[in-house]
Amino acid sequence: MKKISLIIACIVVQAVFFNRCNSTEDNAAANGITFYDVPLVCGAYAEIGCGSRAKPALMDMEKNPGVKEAWLNRTGTVIAIVWNGSEKTNEIAKPILDKYEIDYTILKGEEAKENEKTFRQPGLWYRSTDVDKLSMEEARHIAGTLSTFALDRKLITQQEADILIPKVEEYFKAELVKVRTPEQLIEDSGTKFSNDLIAMSESVLGKERTQNILAQWNGYRMEECKKNAAPCSGKSKDACCKKK
Repeated sequence: MKKISLIIACIVVQAVFFNRCNSTEDNAAANGITFYDVPLVCGAYAEIGCGSRAKPALMDMEKNPGVKEAWLNRTGTVIAIVWNGSEKTNEIAKPILDKYEIDYTILKGEEAKENEKTFRQPGLWYRSTDVDKLSMEEARHIAGTLSTFALDRKLITQQEADILIPKVEEYFKAELVKVRTPEQLIEDSGTKFSNDLIAMSESVLGKERTQNILAQWNGYRMEECKKNAAPCSGKSKDACCKKK
């Protein structure tokens, strides 16, 4: 009898230990959540995620009946999908992430567990169109960065900055919430945004002063990129990272 009791006790201990080990690995998956490491850090503001890049992918995710919720974390390094039923990365998530040219790696074990601790907390995770809040922050940051740069170098007066800052902020608040394809976003970032900013500046400062500020800004950004360049990865927060 004692021998049988010992065997049963051993089985119980092994079962409990095994389940505890597995809970670390599979807790998120068991709750129907998959976390993906993604490179969606904002290029203009490396402290937050890029709402304009994440928004169309998250919206497409939530249109699929197999997805209950799609989220981006504040730093733009993780997308989370809450499934309606079983996990379907290959059938659902992969085609959408590929469509929007978002590289990803599934997070498991401790990495998944760490993300699950904060998941859905206000201010730390943004669902679908809520990422527009990140775009609003980005718009304010862009306006503030450009004006600070020009003011510090005495290229504009405070009075001129007070006119330009709200113009630039409102412009990007409107533009960054628009749903664009990756190609459209790259094209607009490279041409449309720059041209519109130049036109705004010229309306207040004139063409010659605007060109002088632009030349100094481009030189400054180039030096910053060289100084801060780092290898790209899904977890990199460097907006100027070296391309592989």
